[in-house]
Amino acid sequence: MARKIIDEILDIKSRFDISEDKSARFFNKYGPLLRSFSYVKNNINQKNIEIKNELLKYFPIALVAIVEGYYRETIKEMIDNNKFYRDKLSRFNHLKFSIEPILAIDANSVSIGELVSHLVAINNISNINDTMKLFTDRDFIKDIKALININYEINTKSKQDNAKIIFKHLNNMFEMRHIFCHELSNSVSVDEIELEQMFTSVTWLYLATEVYVTHIPNGETKAYDIYYKNREA
Repeated sequence: MARKIIDEILDIKSRFDISEDKSARFFNKYGPLLRSFSYVKNNINQKNIEIKNELLKYFPIALVAIVEGYYRETIKEMIDNNKFYRDKLSRFNHLKFSIEPILAIDANSVSIGELVSHLVAINNISNINDTMKLFTDRDFIKDIKALININYEINTKSKQDNAKIIFKHLNNMFEMRHIFCHELSNSVSVDEIELEQMFTSVTWLYLATEVYVTHIPNGETKAYDIYYKNREA
């Protein structure tokens, strides 16, 4: 059966609170999720360890949903609000859709950004990188890592590759989400320390991406330049 792309997009829009912007949506999901994790971690004891371990499996799934939702919203805004990014749309000729979405755009039911962001693949870090590279002409994840490391270096004097550690946790998060959603295996679990690192890593990814997509259209591509321009803003 053919996908009803416009219906899918309109269904998603109908579940949004239109008074919230992208950042509010991110934190209104992230905050309660973090508090829920803290509750499970601190209030379910060893007598109920089997129940606790099952509940902990939910958090990578929910964190991936937040990351995917955030990037779809980000891509939508990039296209709809910035000519620099909109001019790159010819590179997305791998996206396949019928005449229906074109008619919907013409009728103002959906925007170009909503259509493209709904169709692109962002199921893992590699997908996110491939999609964002089409907009920026750069290795997106490499630049995000550089921005994270510059922030660490300036604010904590740490010169270790903190971004490498962060992206290790992000990749683990996507992998665990896939296992917990699509496999019946009970041999894989996630511990509390790893989950804490996943929450922190998602925050870093969000903050670095917000800064990056704002400054790239201005020709600022070096991590130091982006960092200091953002502090001046």
